[in-house]
Amino acid sequence: MINLFEKLDKKTIKLLNTLRNVGMNHQTILLEDNGFLPENTQSPYSFFSKCELLNVNPLFFNEVPVPDLWEIEGNNSIARIRDKGRVRGKIKFKKNWGTRIVEHVEWLNEKGQTQYIDYYNKYGYKFAQLLLDDNGKYIVKKYYNDKGKIIISENFVTNSYILTWRDKEYFFNSKLRFLEFYLEQSKIKLDSFLINSLAFPYALLRHVKNIEGKDYLFWQESPEELPGNMKYLLNNGNRTANILIPNSNEYNRIYNWLDDNEKNYLFKVGYVYDFIKQNSYSNEILTLTNSDDIPNIEQIVSKNPHLHFNIVAVTEMSKKLMSLGVYKNVSLYPHVRRSKVTELYKQCDIYLDINHGSEILDSVHAAFDYNLLILGYNETCHNNDVVDLNNLFKIENYEKLIEILASLPNKIILDNLLDNQLVHGRSISKDEFKSFFSK
Repeated sequence: MINLFEKLDKKTIKLLNTLRNVGMNHQTILLEDNGFLPENTQSPYSFFSKCELLNVNPLFFNEVPVPDLWEIEGNNSIARIRDKGRVRGKIKFKKNWGTRIVEHVEWLNEKGQTQYIDYYNKYGYKFAQLLLDDNGKYIVKKYYNDKGKIIISENFVTNSYILTWRDKEYFFNSKLRFLEFYLEQSKIKLDSFLINSLAFPYALLRHVKNIEGKDYLFWQESPEELPGNMKYLLNNGNRTANILIPNSNEYNRIYNWLDDNEKNYLFKVGYVYDFIKQNSYSNEILTLTNSDDIPNIEQIVSKNPHLHFNIVAVTEMSKKLMSLGVYKNVSLYPHVRRSKVTELYKQCDIYLDINHGSEILDSVHAAFDYNLLILGYNETCHNNDVVDLNNLFKIENYEKLIEILASLPNKIILDNLLDNQLVHGRSISKDEFKSFFSK
């Protein structure tokens, strides 16, 4: 079986982690290459570029090539390239990959609009460049090998591809034709695929429908109606397919949409987690935030003097946030290092997801992985997949959150809440997960 995934998003990472945890180390293909793919994975770009084995040494923000006398300035969130005070470029960092590691650079024209974007990879070289028109629409994206030679050109205007490979030039009138060519040239086995998307991975299964095989769709989405492609997958020529759904509500919806025969190929599954520690029932609470908009935080802190609140930011903290330092049961960590964050996850047993703004360092799922009980607000929840809905409260009903915190750390209550959290996160055993691939 080969894992055939569209892109390395959070859902795909979660599935890959489960496969690794159960020892199902199949070859993984990711159709979109973001420059930071895991080791032992392949993409059409990596296959055709055939870059030499390089040491992983991503580009630090102040290493971006700029003209003489231009300056680079930045913080832990973003960096800018200036020419005599004028912003010429914006450097965006790769999330959850070290500190100030360059993911891409947006270069601006005289009007201050993004003209083109340079993409860097984990080896530190520019592997792609995207050109945009004055309205911000994509025109063409070029992919380079480690020698700076153009390997692939993707034209967004004509929806075509040009591939330079083995001293030949190939033209494809669509992305699908290009991907089909890649599949043929890669010489991989075509008898079994695991996909988690009904976009291009599914389209490639249609391409090999005359080859006898068994495929699996790990469904992680929630559409308004039954996708037509799902129906086609269950009737795909000489191939059979099982549909594996981890979300209980989504499973029930899909089940009701299928006919009696199709229901035989539908299975409710889950994820296998590698929890880093057991909950030790301490009074230590953790919150990661880059925002000082934390509703009712003072009331929560003052009403629970028996609990110790650790509030962490990777950037500077505002005066508003720093003022919480007057409470003896609060510790503040501005400009925190990754090593300190890891230490705090090991130390704490409760996570409060109550801050507005974007999530940092994949903090909520990390709390789940460290077996912290996760509590929060409906309006600020950053990860519905691992937070039990019964542990979320409306901001206006924050007193209910205070009541729960007042009862902790009580072992019986905490164990019950943690068990419900695991059920919501669809935590299952290794053997149970593997059994779905023998049905």
